[in-house]
Amino acid sequence: MYLTIQGLVLRVTAYNDTDALLTVLSRDQGKLTLKARGLRRKNSPLTAPCQLLAYGEFMLFEYRGMYTINEAHSIELFQPL
Repeated sequence: MYLTIQGLVLRVTAYNDTDALLTVLSRDQGKLTLKARGLRRKNSPLTAPCQLLAYGEFMLFEYRGMYTINEAHSIELFQPL
């Protein structure tokens, strides 16, 4: 099942060698924990939309009760904060 949400990244936690767990606050779903596979690789396309305090659009799929990011696009980056 695919789900598209817009949300603000509140927390990024290292998980395994190249993965990370994100805590995202979305308008419709509330606070979610998402797994970003390959986020900590050198040239990952998920780097910008999955950084701390980034507002973006995330396409997710659910597998065994956990949401995994399939695709992400940044809408607004709050770097000065």
